[in-house]
Amino acid sequence: DIVELRATAGVRARSLVGLVEDLSGDSVVFRGVDGGVQVLRLSQLRVIRFARSEDWEAGLILSRGRRWLEAIPKLRGALSRESRPWAQREIRGELAVCQRAAGQRPECLSTVEEILESDSETRHLAALPLVWDERVCVEQGVSAEAADLQAKSLARQLVAASVLLCDESTRLPAEGALRSLRRSGRGNFGVLAELQLWRLRLLQGGPEALEAESWQRRAEELAGAERGMAELQIGRAMVRLREDDRAAVSLRWMPLTAPLDPWHCRRALMDA
Repeated sequence: DIVELRATAGVRARSLVGLVEDLSGDSVVFRGVDGGVQVLRLSQLRVIRFARSEDWEAGLILSRGRRWLEAIPKLRGALSRESRPWAQREIRGELAVCQRAAGQRPECLSTVEEILESDSETRHLAALPLVWDERVCVEQGVSAEAADLQAKSLARQLVAASVLLCDESTRLPAEGALRSLRRSGRGNFGVLAELQLWRLRLLQGGPEALEAESWQRRAEELAGAERGMAELQIGRAMVRLREDDRAAVSLRWMPLTAPLDPWHCRRALMDA
């Protein structure tokens, strides 16, 4: 395996050769050819190169080409042939993205729950089939059970709350579940619950201009999918505040840099 480190102030970019022993949360455990072990943060790395099966490669190509239904069986085949636990998590992360894009919401949730069993801080939590725009609930006919707000699985609680926010009759218990997840101390769950509570402010008629500005500052602290989810809410807030130029920029952030499923992307681009 090869990891390529990013260039930093006064230090050139360089490559390390050895073996990836684990990849969980935002860290990589890497054993060099000399036997020495380093724990590297993903933010330090430009790329990780490692062996992938033919099915895994094919699944990735199909996924990147938005042929999600074709990618799913390839990724399942790759999963059955993979013995490295961290690599299995990476395959499941891509599988969850495909399942979400294909509208296979229960399967997507189950796949992410499988990842969480061995990596409680996984970055693949962002692949959960969360609702970020209540119009998608109507468009897809998405529903959830109120009992799931009390589920043992925090991922199941979060998904259910995102759906139940769409309905005034279940909004209050959904808010309670999100606030509990926000306070849970689990950073990855806390961030997604926080952004879902921004959705609640939109449903309640907010935010005011100063609050929207605080959202923008908070979004700039985030990266990847979480930044896209935040910008989507900011864009919708800016539409309401008649800040049209800023709204158009924020609404395009997620579809262009960190796409969710086709329904959210379409809605965001239509609003932009």
